[in-house]
Amino acid sequence: MEFLFLLAAGCLGFRLYSFVRWKYVGNQLPGPPSDMWFGNLREIKQYAGFFDYLPSMHKQYGKIFRFWMGPTNLIVSINDQEILAETVPLLHQRPETARKELGWLGKESPTFKCHEELREIRTTIMPLLVGKSLDYLCLVGRGRMEKMLDNWAISPHGIRAEDVLRDTTFDIIGVTLFGQEFISTSLGRSFRSLFVEVMREAHPRSQEIIPAVWDYRYWRWKQKIRKLHSCAEELIKQRRCSSKTSKRKDLLSLLLNEKDENRELLFSDEQARATIVTFVFAGFDTSAASLTWILYLLATHTDAQRKAQREIDCILAGRPPQLEDLASMSYLTCVVKEGLRMYPPVPEALRKIDFDIQREKYFIPNGATLVIPISTLHADAENWEKPYSFVPERFDSMHERKQPRYSYLPFGAGPKSCMGARFAMTEIRLMLSMILQRFSVELAPNQDVVPEMYSIILQPKYGLKINVIPRKADMMNV
Repeated sequence: MEFLFLLAAGCLGFRLYSFVRWKYVGNQLPGPPSDMWFGNLREIKQYAGFFDYLPSMHKQYGKIFRFWMGPTNLIVSINDQEILAETVPLLHQRPETARKELGWLGKESPTFKCHEELREIRTTIMPLLVGKSLDYLCLVGRGRMEKMLDNWAISPHGIRAEDVLRDTTFDIIGVTLFGQEFISTSLGRSFRSLFVEVMREAHPRSQEIIPAVWDYRYWRWKQKIRKLHSCAEELIKQRRCSSKTSKRKDLLSLLLNEKDENRELLFSDEQARATIVTFVFAGFDTSAASLTWILYLLATHTDAQRKAQREIDCILAGRPPQLEDLASMSYLTCVVKEGLRMYPPVPEALRKIDFDIQREKYFIPNGATLVIPISTLHADAENWEKPYSFVPERFDSMHERKQPRYSYLPFGAGPKSCMGARFAMTEIRLMLSMILQRFSVELAPNQDVVPEMYSIILQPKYGLKINVIPRKADMMNV
C-alpha cells in the first residue's frame, strides 16, 4: 500500500512538474497575459475570432507571439515568411484543436492522415480533380446557377447573398461529388440536412475544454454524425451495385473505380465515405463565403465590377461559360484572388509542431501548435502596398510574380494544403461570371458588414444583403 501511495505521489509530482515547466517554457515567448485555466479563450471571443485577434496581437508583440487555449494548449503564431518557409513543409499533422473541430469527418478523412498516407491519397485524387471532374463541375454549376439567377430576376431586392450562395454551392458541390442523387433522392436530401446540422454544432463543441458528456445535446449531435456517415455509406453501397458507375463523372464514382497496379480497388467504402464527406466540408461553405465577400467588394467598387463585366461580355458574347472560357478571364481571376487575399475564407491554418524550433531569441517547444496567420500575412504592409485597399491588378501576371513566398496562402501551405484549390477556383469563377453576365450588384442600404469567424469560416456577422440590377441583352452580347 505504501508503495502504491509513493508511486501515485511520484506520478502526480511528475505531472505537476511537467505542467509548470511547460507553462514556463511557453511563457518565455512574447504574448498577452493569460488565465491559468482558460488561457486566452475569453479575449479571443471578444474579437471576431482569429481574424481580428491575430493581427492585433502581432501588431503588439511582433512577428512571433504565443497564447493559450485552455491550461496547457500552447499556440504560437508566426508572421515571418522565412520561418514559415523553413518550418511548414516539415509539419504533417493536425493539432488536437483541429481534431476537436473536425473529428466528425471520420478517422479515415485525409485531414488526419499521416504524411505517407496523405501523399498516396494526393497522388490518387489530384488527377481526378481535373479534366472530367472540372467539366462535370461546370455542367452541374451552370444548371444550378441558372435556377438561382432566375429567382434573382423575380425578386432582385434584399437578397441574402450568403444564404442563397450557400444553398447553391452546396448543391453544386454535392452533385459534383455524389451525383444527382444528392438532390433528387430522399437519402441524398437526408445527407444534406444532417451535414448542415452536424457542421453547425461542431464549432461550439470544439470550444469545450472537455466533452460535455452530461449534456443530452452532445449525444444527440453524436447520433447525427452516425446518421450522416450511414447516409454516405448507403449512397456508396448503391453506387457499388450500379452497373453504370464506370460511366459516371461524379467524384464518388471516379473514386470507386480507381484501382492500383494489381487491379485492386484503391478505396474501401469507409475511405471513400470519409474522403467525400471531407470534400463536401472543404468545398461548399468556403466557396460560398468567398463569393459573398467578392460580391461585397464588387458592390463597393463599381469600376472593378464594370471592368470584370466587360471582360466577361467580350469572351462569352451572351452564351453560358465553358471550362476553357474561365482560363481566359484574366481580370476576373485577379478579382477572385484579391477577394481571397482580403477575406480568406479560412483566415488561419493550424499545424502540430513535432520538433523544437530555435530561432534567435525564440524557442518553440515540440508539442506546441503553430498558427499560420493567413489573414495577417495577407495584410502585411511589408509585402503588400495599401494592403486594406481592393486592387485586383496586384495579381496580374507582372505583379504576381514579384510576391514573396508565403505572403499569399488562401488555400494553406505545406503537406496539408487544400487539394481542391483548382476545383474551388473553377467553381468560384464559374458562378461569378454567370452572376456578372446577367446582373450588376449593389449593396442594399442600411446594413453593417462586419467580418466574424463562424466555425473556421470567415462570414459577415450580420449577413450581406444585395440588390441586383438586370443587364440589357445588348450589353451582354459584345
